Amino acid sequence: MTDSANSPTVVPRHRGASELSSTVPVSARVGDLIWCGWRLVNNRNDAITASLYLRATPARLAELACSRGKILCGYHHGSAILPVPGGEETTISALLELLAAEAHQIRVAVVTRNETHFLIDTVTVEFDDSDSVC
Repeated sequence: MTDSANSPTVVPRHRGASELSSTVPVSARVGDLIWCGWRLVNNRNDAITASLYLRATPARLAELACSRGKILCGYHHGSAILPVPGGEETTISALLELLAAEAHQIRVAVVTRNETHFLIDTVTVEFDDSDSVC
C-alpha cells in the first residue's frame, strides 16, 4: 500500500495484518526542527516483526526513536527493527531539521513477512521573511 498524506490518520485501502499511519506537518520554515510520527498497528493475534526504513533527504535526521525495538540513525536515513505483539501498536518518531526552502518528501517503508507499506508525506519549507531588513 502506498499513500501520500499529511494527516493524523491514513485510511488503509484494505484491512490487513498491519496498518501504518503518519503524522507529519504540512509546512515549516528553513532551519525549523519538526517532529514526524508513524504508528504501526498489528491487527493479528500473533506477534510480528517489522523493518522500518526512513528517508528524509534533504532534511537532516536529528533523532529517531521508537516505543519498542532497535534503531539505527544516519544523517538523512534511519531504520528500525520493530517487534509488535498481537493486537498492539508501536510508534516511531523522528526529529528533522529542514535545511532548504523546497518541498521535502519524507518517505517511510515498513516490511513484515507478509506485507509492505509505503508512505510519502510532503513538507513545504519556506524562507522566514520576518527576519529580513528593509
